[in-house]
Amino acid sequence: MEWRCAVDSDLERLASWNRQLQEDEGASVLSAGACESRLRAWLDGDYTGVVFEKAGPVGYALHRPTDPDSQGAGGLYLRQFFIDRGRRRQGLGAEAFDLFVREILSGRRLVLEALTANPIGLAFWRSRGLSEYCTTFERAAQDG
Repeated sequence: MEWRCAVDSDLERLASWNRQLQEDEGASVLSAGACESRLRAWLDGDYTGVVFEKAGPVGYALHRPTDPDSQGAGGLYLRQFFIDRGRRRQGLGAEAFDLFVREILSGRRLVLEALTANPIGLAFWRSRGLSEYCTTFERAAQDG
């Protein structure tokens, strides 16, 4: 497995994968155009996109630096991590994440959010040695 930084020609594929990720998370699914626009804005801002490849593209990650912690050291916030549905159940997610940790994270702290509506995602993160450290509560918008 190898990784490379995402480039403009990856946006259509990333948007397609992002829509699949939204489905996996049980979230509202944006249109392909809206996903592409949002990804472009993130990549033009603070985020770095990474494409994982093994005999072709298999998935991506989107990350940015975190604010420094109390010791002044910064880490990474992993906004999105996704393996193509057709390439799952082959160990590629674990391989890609381990590569990410080894070559990109490089010993820094990692923070990510996993939606409770995605039990497969939660199990994956636990299997990679991550542990929960907070619970976020939400009150949905209501009329009146």
